[in-house]
Amino acid sequence: MLELILIVLSLISTALTGTLWLKYNGPIYILYYVLFILAFYVIYFLIFAILFAILGKTVNLNKKYQKPNRFYRYLMEMVMSFVTRVMNMRIVIKGKELLPEEPFFFVQNHRHGLDPMISVHVLKPRKMAWITKKENLKAPFAGRYMHRSCYLALDRNDPLQAVEVIKEATRLMKEEKLSIGVYPEGTRNKGEEGTLLEFKDGAFKTALRAKCPIVVSILKNTRAIGKRPHLKPTKIEFIILKVIPYEEYKSMKTNEISALVKEIMYEGLK
Repeated sequence: MLELILIVLSLISTALTGTLWLKYNGPIYILYYVLFILAFYVIYFLIFAILFAILGKTVNLNKKYQKPNRFYRYLMEMVMSFVTRVMNMRIVIKGKELLPEEPFFFVQNHRHGLDPMISVHVLKPRKMAWITKKENLKAPFAGRYMHRSCYLALDRNDPLQAVEVIKEATRLMKEEKLSIGVYPEGTRNKGEEGTLLEFKDGAFKTALRAKCPIVVSILKNTRAIGKRPHLKPTKIEFIILKVIPYEEYKSMKTNEISALVKEIMYEGLK
């Protein structure tokens, strides 16, 4: 959407320039028009980036927001989708029809820093927030938008704070009808394709408290992003493997749920 807006504005501005100033006077002017389109595209992108940064400054990082702001979430999702296209990914989506209508707990493997952007891009317009490490909410620009969208900052060195995150995630699911996403590995897996790190079993306490379905998903080949000529698209597979209803895991302990989800992911990665 963002790139479409920028292209339309660039074309309109170039057309006005050609009408008012640079009137067509031979084939060489086609090159001029192309250069003007590119120049206007860059200018409008910079204007958007500045406005995006200024608007983000209105978010108070020290304030706990009770509900996500739809406008901030829309802008953030638009930018994340823009990044996935700029990085020239060809995302193949499988199993999206399995997503339940009700709020769900979304789990996925984690291989690349752009994994969250890919997931946000694929899962929109579903109302979602993510549990992420606290450092991500301090990231320039995007961190404030994540905070205003009720993303939850997790301090992996503070077990008591983790309990509060679980409580807040459960509240968001029940009161705001948000789905919650998490990477149960806890950090990026830099190992071989098809492997998984040890899961953080406590992550599944949110699903138990919210009594919601668990959506199990995997990403394939994201480690290849940026490792090939930019003109050649990187094929990324986004696969929803299974939806586990609450009735199926309600009597299980978190380590048992974790083991079940991990087994499903392993089978999908083969």
